[in-house]
Amino acid sequence: MPQDTRPVAIPCPICDAALVDRDDYMNHLRSAHPTYAAWGRKNARNAFVEIVIVTSIVLISNFLLPSNTWVLILGAVSFVAVVAITISYMAIMKGKFRLSWKEQNPEGTQSNA
Repeated sequence: MPQDTRPVAIPCPICDAALVDRDDYMNHLRSAHPTYAAWGRKNARNAFVEIVIVTSIVLISNFLLPSNTWVLILGAVSFVAVVAITISYMAIMKGKFRLSWKEQNPEGTQSNA
């Protein structure tokens, strides 16, 4: 059987433009939605730093207090909380960027920039 070799379109999270691959996606974000691209980089960096800090605190605490399982439980809960807060914040901000774009482009056409 022949396999379908068509590239899968990646929708832009802001304007729903169909993009071919990751390079096209990143170029589109940088040119059409530069504030969203800058926010995404900043948010990814901040989330990484938060996760590293929580993980470091848990590991250091575990070495200093090896017999306390509550340290690991607290660390696991903290890690899950950081991930959940980051995901929900990303969803909220994506919606705000999308709404802002729709207000600036009331005709609703897709940007192919």
